[in-house]
Amino acid sequence: MPFKTIYHLNNNYISRTETFRKFDTINFSKNELAELKKYVSEYELNICNDSTNTEIEFYYHSFAKMNGVYPTNKDYKYDPNYYYGDIPENKSIINGIKKIKN
Repeated sequence: MPFKTIYHLNNNYISRTETFRKFDTINFSKNELAELKKYVSEYELNICNDSTNTEIEFYYHSFAKMNGVYPTNKDYKYDPNYYYGDIPENKSIINGIKKIKN
């Protein structure tokens, strides 16, 4: 699980993300940690593209969006079946996406 993700915005759109992880060094041997690090990195840089929906993780649970904006990648496709809850989260997401497109 990441402990920190930095979202870089360009004109209110997410342009890239940086994700940071730490590994549990108490419950794993050095060999187990080395094997785990082959598949999961402690640092990950993701440049946003138009083929993957990018949003601020768990921000959809908040219905009081900062300045009414819901940052996403530029060609984000809203899927109403993906989100938990309906009102007010759903309405705030749609309004937040519209706000950055205007």
